[in-house]
Amino acid sequence: GEAGRLESTRGVLQRAGCKPGAVFGDWTDREAYRIILEQDLAAVQAVVEEVAGDLLAESSTQLVSDAVEGFNAVHDLCYVIAESAVAIASRRAPRPLEHLFFPLEAAPAERIGDAGAGRVQVCLDASALERKLEAARAYPELRAEVDRAVLAHSTEGFGVEVLTEAAQNGDLLAMAAPRGGAPSYEVFGERRVADGIYRQVLRLQEHWWPLARSIRRWARTQ
Repeated sequence: GEAGRLESTRGVLQRAGCKPGAVFGDWTDREAYRIILEQDLAAVQAVVEEVAGDLLAESSTQLVSDAVEGFNAVHDLCYVIAESAVAIASRRAPRPLEHLFFPLEAAPAERIGDAGAGRVQVCLDASALERKLEAARAYPELRAEVDRAVLAHSTEGFGVEVLTEAAQNGDLLAMAAPRGGAPSYEVFGERRVADGIYRQVLRLQEHWWPLARSIRRWARTQ
């Protein structure tokens, strides 16, 4: 369940010597999808402001987020939240902050999306890679996803960590549907509706993109 995932995430952070930020488990999966389907701009604005405030309070210089990949609408929304929080914090901070992203579905070292010029690449040695895989496999709620990712990209594929600088005002639509078709979450949602599991399909053009565009417009005024 979601509570279990939060505690597992907390454990991973603690073992890595990190701490949760100001925004940690604020939305359930159900609430996040409601926000996108209903285009609840106020709910997203509140989170963006909270993240921006946390960046300033911690004197942060970088924020790393999910990439926009068109696989999971909530992951894609996290990119927009991060982008907007960095933009707002940069205007209030002594110097601009950097927004970096990494893929969750594409190969770990693959350059994806609408990227800026910057790129950080770290090659893990065998010991570091083993610790990384152990940490991933110790997360019970995501074990099936970890196994799927390793099967798709191989164990060695996770030996390179790549963080890519986000381009300012990048083309979100092209990032969310890189081949011009429907994003994966639409196709999955259509199957779920046909099976009687979901009541409504979350769509890129009807739901996600209008909300993302509204967030960007609002963030430029803050």
